[in-house]
Amino acid sequence: RSTRKESSAASDVYKRQENNNEIFFATEHTPFYAESGGQVGDRGTFSSEASSGAIIDCKKQGKVFIHKAILDKGTLNLSDVIDMSVEKDKRQAVAIHHSATHLMHAALKEVLGEHVQQKGSLVDEHKLRFDFSHGKPLSKEEISKIESIVNREMLSNVEVTTEIMELDKAMESGAQALFGEKYDDEVRVLSMGEKSFSVELCGGTHVDRTGDMGLFIIVNQSSVASGIRRVEALSGKQAIAHLEELRSVNDAIQHLLNTPQDSLEEKIKLLIDENKKLKKGGTISSAVEVLHSEVIENDGWSFTPNGNNDYIIENVVFAPAVAGTDIIWQDENGNIIGNGNSITCLLYTSPSPRDGLLSRMPSSA
Repeated sequence: RSTRKESSAASDVYKRQENNNEIFFATEHTPFYAESGGQVGDRGTFSSEASSGAIIDCKKQGKVFIHKAILDKGTLNLSDVIDMSVEKDKRQAVAIHHSATHLMHAALKEVLGEHVQQKGSLVDEHKLRFDFSHGKPLSKEEISKIESIVNREMLSNVEVTTEIMELDKAMESGAQALFGEKYDDEVRVLSMGEKSFSVELCGGTHVDRTGDMGLFIIVNQSSVASGIRRVEALSGKQAIAHLEELRSVNDAIQHLLNTPQDSLEEKIKLLIDENKKLKKGGTISSAVEVLHSEVIENDGWSFTPNGNNDYIIENVVFAPAVAGTDIIWQDENGNIIGNGNSITCLLYTSPSPRDGLLSRMPSSA
């Protein structure tokens, strides 16, 4: 767990239950956020004169806070005074995802329509998950628009504000509330984004400014039930880590295919098409990169280019066919391109295709 902590406080143990080293203790006050509204509880540490350990979850039952903990040493007794410290890193990551959820909710309404209503959520340090009413999957264009809107609000770096209001006045102001949720007479109204882009009733932890979230990416969508969609997204350090992973995979594919970024999609499509043709017709393919050479030799084949330019050979596809006693060479489309021991073929090169002569070399066997 992180050694960086905040929100240290002392409290009296109200009740305790023990199961080996796992204990549950209750206090009337706590610096820990208790799981509520889809946001997970805080983690951290505790200590007393006779004990210490790690708090791994916190929930509220009535007016009492229940802490799930692992006792590292000593014994925790009723009425012990304990110090509790909240993990800063986890709380901040959760707060980032919770604030991003509010912005995404408002963006979903803007892109998809006012019929969008929250049906469930989960916010932790790893990701955010949001269920909402909508009758069909989001298109790539809709996802892109939602991401752009949320990132726009993050880049505005506007201060996130809270206000305690009477429930009726909060609802009259246009604040979003969860359908079926029970609220106290006084509620906390959270506003964020330019021109109060998102206004919701919320008691969770949040960032101080929208810029604290850094970045927002939707990574998955699915169907939960009829008319209910689920979106999973990342923000903050988790979003950056996801992009770094994607870039690493992209770089590896470029290296394996020996293809620059701007040609990668085209190269993959060519390979997929070639693979389909191989499965259907049993054709043979050869792909090799050679630089600064006028005569190319590879795997028993040589290629003599027309000119003195540098070439990259890609997707040279050929197949032998027997007609009588002569060997006839055909391309992947069935066109005859040569006979005997040599053929003329078109190479995919940079910057433009070139013609050349591909010849069968004598076997070394």
